[in-house]
Amino acid sequence: MGFAENCGKYWRGRYRTSDGKHRTVLDDNGKPVRFATKAEAEHAADAAAVEFRRGDGAQLDFRAERERLSREAVALLTAAARQEWRPGHRADFTEFLAHVFAAVAANLGGISHLLAEGPSSSAESVRIRQLLHVTVVNHGEC
Repeated sequence: MGFAENCGKYWRGRYRTSDGKHRTVLDDNGKPVRFATKAEAEHAADAAAVEFRRGDGAQLDFRAERERLSREAVALLTAAARQEWRPGHRADFTEFLAHVFAAVAANLGGISHLLAEGPSSSAESVRIRQLLHVTVVNHGEC
């Protein structure tokens, strides 16, 4: 069963999982939902608890894992971007990043396994695909 938590100007929906952990009702982007009323927060928390108990909690775990991986990737890429190939001269981070993308695509079995396909492809997917094709053709990777 879920409950509402008063956060001052809004209410947050919370529920407890079978392992004793408290979880927050999240939106599709993994951000906590801010409810206007206590009743809305309780209702959403009840629904989320039921979904979690049915086994749909994997979606919540996916979001948490994606956030964790994103934080780690940002930290590693920031460290790489700060590297200098000689004192006072930074390495070409875009070249480094292109090679990282190419290596990840190769690990997954090719560019098509890395990027979204079809009409719903994002503008980012299109640009990364172009970058990878240039990297692979010019350097024979993937």
